[in-house]
Formats: sequence, structure tokens, C-alpha cells
Amino acid sequence: MKYGDRSAIAPPLSYDEASAGLIFLDMDMEEAVRALGGNPDDYGESQLERGEIEINGVRLGGTYSLVSWIVLSTSQYATSRGLRVGDSAETLEKYYGMPDVGRFEDGSVTWYFTAGVQPTFHRQMVVTLKDGRVKTIEFCQYYND
Repeated sequence: MKYGDRSAIAPPLSYDEASAGLIFLDMDMEEAVRALGGNPDDYGESQLERGEIEINGVRLGGTYSLVSWIVLSTSQYATSRGLRVGDSAETLEKYYGMPDVGRFEDGSVTWYFTAGVQPTFHRQMVVTLKDGRVKTIEFCQYYND
């Protein structure tokens, strides 16, 4: 991969791009389950409020019944820019440019893209590469202290 001026390759990740298909951060957890083809009645109230749910290769985590993180491990869903699990590292760089931070371990690299800081929280896209291919795509929201 080439390391250069990130803005020359792709625009920075925007705050509203934290989505995968019909699933996005701050979405109602029950709506997210339905959008993935699941039935909210199959999950307990505590699971929908703050637990972890996995449906069709997508893991959802919640806070106060809202989606606070999404992890894709399937190519069925794409990011708003079209990135999918299984895409090459070159495709990742083409769509998103340089990451804010990269961490290498266990033969994989994790790229962090910050999507701007809001008054109470910030969002990130975290992409893990294995053997030059996208292994997982995660969107997460962290609350500021």
C-alpha cells in the first residue's frame, strides 16, 4: 500500500457514514434486528437493551436499546462507500485513504478511521485485514468523558 496524503486518495470518514446497508449507529435495536431479517421477539429485553446479538454474519451491540457497535464478518453488507468483507487492502485504501492509526498483530492489521468528535461521543470505523483482505469491518461509538 502507498502511504501519502490521505486527502488526495479519499475524503475523510464522515460522521454519518457509520452504517452498513440498512443498519446504522444509534438505530433502534429492534429495527436493526428486523432489518437483518431477525425477529426481536427471539431476544430478551436485556439483550435488546445492551447485549450482543448476531444475525447473518453481523454482530450488534447496544446501549439503552440503541445500536452502539456493528461488526460485519460477511460480504453480504457493504459500507456507504461500497467496502465489503473480502475486498483487497487496495480497495480499502481507494475508498477510505489512510487510517488515523494502524495496529499490526497476529498477522493482521487493524485500521482506525475516526469520524469526527461530537459533544458527547465520537465514531470510528475499524477494519481488520488478514492476508491483504478485509476480514471484518466494525463501526463503533464511544462516549467522551
